[in-house]
Amino acid sequence: MSNNNDVLCYDIETRTFGKPDPKKDRLKIFGCYSYKTGKTYMLRKKEEIQKAIDAHKFLVGFNNSEYDNPILLREGYNLKYKIIIDLRKIFKKRAGEMKIKEGMLRDILMKYSLDYITRKLGIVKDEEAKKKIDYSKFQKDIWTKEELAEILEYTKRDIDITRKLYEWVEEYFKSFKSFIPQDDVDKKVYLTVGTAKFAYKAICKEMNWREEYGDNIGDEERISGGYVAYPAGERFEGDIYCLDFNSLYPHILSQCNLYSRKKDMSDRPVWTGGGKWQVEGAYHSDNIAKVGNLIVKWYNDRVEFKKKGDRREYSIKIILNTMYGILDNPHYIRVHDKVASGDCTRIGRQWIKFARKIFKQNGYTNIYSDTDSCFLLDPFKNKDKMLKVKDKIINDIKATVPFPQCLAKGTLINVPGGTRKIEDIKVGDIIENFDGESIVINKIRKKVSKLLKITLKNGDNIFVTHQHRLLKNNKPVVASKLKIGDKLWQKKQ
Repeated sequence: MSNNNDVLCYDIETRTFGKPDPKKDRLKIFGCYSYKTGKTYMLRKKEEIQKAIDAHKFLVGFNNSEYDNPILLREGYNLKYKIIIDLRKIFKKRAGEMKIKEGMLRDILMKYSLDYITRKLGIVKDEEAKKKIDYSKFQKDIWTKEELAEILEYTKRDIDITRKLYEWVEEYFKSFKSFIPQDDVDKKVYLTVGTAKFAYKAICKEMNWREEYGDNIGDEERISGGYVAYPAGERFEGDIYCLDFNSLYPHILSQCNLYSRKKDMSDRPVWTGGGKWQVEGAYHSDNIAKVGNLIVKWYNDRVEFKKKGDRREYSIKIILNTMYGILDNPHYIRVHDKVASGDCTRIGRQWIKFARKIFKQNGYTNIYSDTDSCFLLDPFKNKDKMLKVKDKIINDIKATVPFPQCLAKGTLINVPGGTRKIEDIKVGDIIENFDGESIVINKIRKKVSKLLKITLKNGDNIFVTHQHRLLKNNKPVVASKLKIGDKLWQKKQ
């Protein structure tokens, strides 16, 4: 592993006075593994322990911030300027986002002991479980040769397991490194911060923003969450489907352009719900906000990474799933918008209710809904029919939002000096539109069931999705709203 020469994995053995208590317990042995030397040490002299600490930047342990370090500090050891990595704290704080083959760790871990976690992760086999030791030996000031050997073996085993767990964690979060500044990578921030701060750092890096922080959410009232409909009965039999709005909140944030809200919108065309959804804010409908574009880019990167088995897919998933949360938190001042965060969940609730309404109108039984999903019973036992209803729901929703837009393969795009087919446009190319010249920062490919054919006076045809926006009379308009005789913007040759 890179950047690990400055790491010291350590564990202490103590004399206790009843239950373990960092305010009372006394240090007996300081066991450690140095990545600088590749050796394990069992230290008892204060100057040797301090020397080992001084030689490393990172101090890695298990529950060290709650137990080991308070004892070391109380006994006069200097830990100033050291970066503390507490493996137990990482698992307690982040188990809800950590997935292994058997499932989510929050559902697997019944307790947070070193031995239990390492066995569940397969780092330690059951037959290698922690050896029992007579803890009364630690109460002695003088040990026999045999007792000392047993204590050192016991401590070394804990050090070895702590080291293996640390290496597992480093590998697990390795993909996070590419999303934060190098200075944060050097400080191993990808291990020590929570998901919200990690996502915020990733946004600031991509947007080339200086990180700025406001007050924590504190006393500010939280906004309402997702829509939940409890089960409509105790038991259902038949063809049951779970239809999930994939990445619901990220899609709402980008497609409804919720990062674009400004106090003064008088000089810009705005979206206020598309005539169908109730929202509190007003959002630009002519240009998508840069953070919205970033969401689109990350979402499509995630799709590609997932195909390749690239672990960066997991990092992006964490970021996207966290973006709504930091929008609602004034601590993340660069993106915080109370109105927009409220509209995000408000729109999500309305979309779920709309989906349930359409399914019910078409003869399906709504069983249950939770935030971004609908469970339904299909009385027709006809999957294709159900999917057509689903497609209608999606198309109806997309017709009301400002930024789901696609051009068909073969469509000619204006570029300096001529035109080029849409499929030949690459990220980084310069294109021309009604705003002037723009640089392509992202490109999306997707299959659609229907396209709208627009025939121009000169005989040219344009094929677009129904929601694609064109410029009519110097104002953006959804393609499906065009009428015969409307005048569209066209580059003058």
